Amino acid sequence: WESTLFRWLDGRGLLLRVMCSNLTGAEIRDLIELDEGRSRFFVAGLVFSPPAAAFEKLFREHGQPPVQFAIAKPDLVEIKKEKDGTYSWRVIDAKSSVNVKVCLIVARHYR
Repeated sequence: WESTLFRWLDGRGLLLRVMCSNLTGAEIRDLIELDEGRSRFFVAGLVFSPPAAAFEKLFREHGQPPVQFAIAKPDLVEIKKEKDGTYSWRVIDAKSSVNVKVCLIVARHYR
């Protein structure tokens, strides 16, 4: 299903394939900003580590012990750019589990 979906997205000019090692948040932001021709597209092949220090701070602020997250390798990341220079991204990760089919995480970046 994944190759069919990628072909469909690519045929409509909506797919950006990235084959990189573990990227930083700044490197991912640069990839998004370099793609000037599209206001909405999907990125495949991203590999990144979560912002451990930021997550640790949030957990502690809420009285919870920090959790260590592994390297993320989502199937797709949907990028939507707004006219005001902001953009949002959704992590889309399909699962083969009977209970969970698709997980979404939505984040916003403000300049």
